[in-house]
Amino acid sequence: MRRALLAVALLLAGCGNAPVDLELQFPSEQAFLLSDFGRLLVYELNPDTGLGDCPALLEAAVAGEVGEPTMDSGQLPVCDFRDPGVGFDDFPPGPHAFLVLSLRDDPQATLLAGCRVAEAYAEAPAVEVTMYPTRMYEDAVGGETSNCTVESKCNGSCQ
Repeated sequence: MRRALLAVALLLAGCGNAPVDLELQFPSEQAFLLSDFGRLLVYELNPDTGLGDCPALLEAAVAGEVGEPTMDSGQLPVCDFRDPGVGFDDFPPGPHAFLVLSLRDDPQATLLAGCRVAEAYAEAPAVEVTMYPTRMYEDAVGGETSNCTVESKCNGSCQ
């Protein structure tokens, strides 16, 4: 069973301000600890033809081709994705793909990626994005482990 390691509160505005909780589910605590940065990309989807776009968006983003997302958090420390999280103002209504990348600085690699289609609206349930290892994960990590905890990593007391 996968544990939700992070609950990220995003303030996303659809028809008025619609707070949306984004829960990132990492395959393990080690996968989170070995990540240096995160990036949230949000893509507006056509409700008639785009609801199945996550696989293609993921493949392109992992290859470094993010296209033109509606919203882009930019590369931020992975700990910034913890509560209170990353936020956007003036979020457009309609279905969107919430794509999250977990990045490593040295060597530079996209370790994990996840995508979920959802719509922001008042009282919406949390958007759960399950993170999966990419083809680069093993090459970048190579059996490395971290002795940190999530708290020590995020408060800067563990390198």
